[in-house]
Amino acid sequence: MSLMAKNIIHISEAEAASDFAGVLARVRAGAEIVMVRRCL
Repeated sequence: MSLMAKNIIHISEAEAASDFAGVLARVRAGAEIVMVRRCL
């Protein structure tokens, strides 16, 4: 099994919600998305 470098993107929940289609396109292209919740 070969190891592949992954494109990992950290994004806030608000950013993901405002551009869900863009996030989905990145996932389809092979990116791994990490959503960060901002707690203040």
